[in-house]
Amino acid sequence: MNTTKIALITGITGQDGTPRKLLDVSKLNKLGWKAEIELKQGIINTYNWYCNNIETIRKTSIK
Repeated sequence: MNTTKIALITGITGQDGTPRKLLDVSKLNKLGWKAEIELKQGIINTYNWYCNNIETIRKTSIK
């Protein structure tokens, strides 16, 4: 049997090359906009929609 060993190193500080991307909706809030759905619920809704529509997505995907 051929096995591969992988070491997981945690706790290293510093940048990993991927900059953080944060959304700032303060200007939208000042204009009166407010999110109606919390982020966690939005992710759940999107995932459920994807699961319920996977066959349609597969049929319409570019091959």
